[in-house]
Amino acid sequence: MRPPLIPGVDPASAPNDNDLTISITGTDFTAEFSDPIVLAAPIVSLGDNVLADVGRINSTLITATVPWNLKPDAYQVY
Repeated sequence: MRPPLIPGVDPASAPNDNDLTISITGTDFTAEFSDPIVLAAPIVSLGDNVLADVGRINSTLITATVPWNLKPDAYQVY
């Protein structure tokens, strides 16, 4: 299995005073299914911070919630 390629995160930046849903675009996003139940949802991290409410929309789009108190910085998406 290839690791995902992530060329985009929207929004790319935002204030950290509220939880924020981000959209992550890329390729090869996977989840483990036993139709129609998701057995293993994708995991998304910004640096060492695992994000909540991760949802795989399809193989090219994932959403996740960034917590309101995350330290302002530049992060790698994993």
